[in-house]
Amino acid sequence: MRGRSVLPIFILFQVCVGQEKKFHFPDKIQAVLGSCVEIPCYTTAPPTEGRSNKVVWHVQPAMSRSRIIYSTDVSEISTVFRGRADLVKRTTENCTLRIHDVRRQDLKSYFPRESKISILRPASVYVNLEVKDSPPVPVLSMPAEMRVGETITITCMANFTCASSPPTFTWNLIGPSVTERSDLGNGIWQTASNLTYKPTENENGSVVRCTVTHFGGPTISATAMINIKINIKENVILACGKRKQRPLVNYTSRKMHYLKIVRDIQIY
Repeated sequence: MRGRSVLPIFILFQVCVGQEKKFHFPDKIQAVLGSCVEIPCYTTAPPTEGRSNKVVWHVQPAMSRSRIIYSTDVSEISTVFRGRADLVKRTTENCTLRIHDVRRQDLKSYFPRESKISILRPASVYVNLEVKDSPPVPVLSMPAEMRVGETITITCMANFTCASSPPTFTWNLIGPSVTERSDLGNGIWQTASNLTYKPTENENGSVVRCTVTHFGGPTISATAMINIKINIKENVILACGKRKQRPLVNYTSRKMHYLKIVRDIQIY
């Protein structure tokens, strides 16, 4: 249309545009009190745009003295976050933010920019950080019924949001274990410990416990009851609470033996 300038509007899910660079990050993420959290973030820019690894993470909403959580200029960082926030990998495309020693006051919203924003104004796109008092309860998976001597696998799974510092597992059972992890997206990861176990008859009714220790010390456990199926052999007779029966007597054999004795006497 003549006489009117048309301003382009970019409507993209969780994309924060700073000048020509675009920041991509989730809209929310959870953290565990006392542990760490990593907010995944990456940038895209037109080929004509010069590559720069500078990024400044802001707090939303923010007061004038505590609005910077991370910057390449340490003097700009709020004293509340100084030494606790850093980039996981400082590259031209990676802007992932890591917060150590998560505190209750970290329950805020954050957003990245290429440079410090001098004017205090709310951001339209940001990530909400939720702080939980304890880690999520792990999921324990095992057969409902086991047999003595048969090898089985018991799996313990736990979610976490600090990708470079996964939690560790501790079992109350003895056996080799293998740990694996997978990316669930939006900063959520899942790690699993697979324990190889061979049950014995004496362990029937006992408890299997998996303890997950997150970075920084928070721990949580999951338990389950061991149910072992006992095989009863056919040649074993259970006579508990029952009166014993007399064994059968072969009277015919006894009679023949008696007749033989009589004949022997008559001969002599």
